[in-house]
Amino acid sequence: MQDDAKQAKLASELMEALTVDEPGFIPVVAIIELVWVLTSSFALVRNQVVQALEVLLQTKEVQVENAEWCGGRGASIAPALPILQTV
Repeated sequence: MQDDAKQAKLASELMEALTVDEPGFIPVVAIIELVWVLTSSFALVRNQVVQALEVLLQTKEVQVENAEWCGGRGASIAPALPILQTV
């Protein structure tokens, strides 16, 4: 969201340093926290949150914990996270 310039710069540098051979790891708890922040702080609606999460699933430089819950890379994450049903 780039709401904090210093933090956005650090996050961008981190993401750019990741590779397919040395990917980053995103635990499920971080995904749930991300959903909460996107909806409560940035007022994103369900389809916007789903789109953001699907981008993470499709990113080869990160591994999402339990990505197989939603069919693996490239699949829709919406059915996998019941929290999205209330967004």
